[in-house]
Amino acid sequence: WIEQAEVIVFVGTSFAVSLTDCALEHARQEQKLVYNFNIESGKLESTAWLNVENVVGDVQRTLPMLVKACEEEFLAQGNG
Repeated sequence: WIEQAEVIVFVGTSFAVSLTDCALEHARQEQKLVYNFNIESGKLESTAWLNVENVVGDVQRTLPMLVKACEEEFLAQGNG
């Protein structure tokens, strides 16, 4: 499933488990954008090898914003 993802989204993780390490390595290798949704800032840093957007705040507010942005992009591409 991860190979087919256009972006990778993390929600509320401390990045302390192996699944997040594997997903981040895949994002690095495939140059995929990573979104990190968390209540605290500074959990994941962008580097020359990893493109990260940190979204700080309550996910009850921020995740619906992501859904809306994805829907708008989907429609803009002529889908739906």
